[in-house]
Amino acid sequence: MGLRLLGFGFTVLVALGSSVAAPAAAWPMTPAQRAAVERGEIVVVADRRAARSDQPVAATLAALKVAATPDAVFAVLTDCAAAPAWMPHLVECRILETDATGTSELIAHRVHYGWFAPRIDYVFRVQLRDRRSITFENVSGDLTQNDGIWALETAADGTSTIVTYTVRTRPKFYVPQWLYRRAVRAELPGMLRALRQRAESTTPESQRPAGA
Repeated sequence: MGLRLLGFGFTVLVALGSSVAAPAAAWPMTPAQRAAVERGEIVVVADRRAARSDQPVAATLAALKVAATPDAVFAVLTDCAAAPAWMPHLVECRILETDATGTSELIAHRVHYGWFAPRIDYVFRVQLRDRRSITFENVSGDLTQNDGIWALETAADGTSTIVTYTVRTRPKFYVPQWLYRRAVRAELPGMLRALRQRAESTTPESQRPAGA
């Protein structure tokens, strides 16, 4: 079975900070950040830096706790057909190619922000490791760079999942600063809340952690 990976990178526009690490590995949160996530907060670390004024590099680190098992969260992240139902601005997710092992896929996304921004089409390749780590990298389309990782680990309560998301993106066109700010403050947290709600809604109540 293919990964059915939903897209990543530019589905919500994000901004880059000088302290943000490259998304080659899962985000090593600080103790304070992890404590906030364990309390149920959504933690986002993001800022902006531009190599050129018309081609900003964008990156973000984000984390949240989901009252569902890693397998349940994984199932949501790998359901390409259902991704437009909860991922902001995503209007199409297509699987173009799957390798023989079912651990790598080529995915096409179409994103539409409305009248104030262009439609974005891009293709990326995903790699799955042990159903707990999903890496992705840019292949073609309207992005010069789009790489990162989703990492899933069991939370301290033994039944919930800590989800971390790291991405670095560079578009081929100008993106206004207000759109970056809106994405970081509202759309990225909104996407993560939608991920949490969808994963939790597919988990039977008897399997959820106490108090969830």
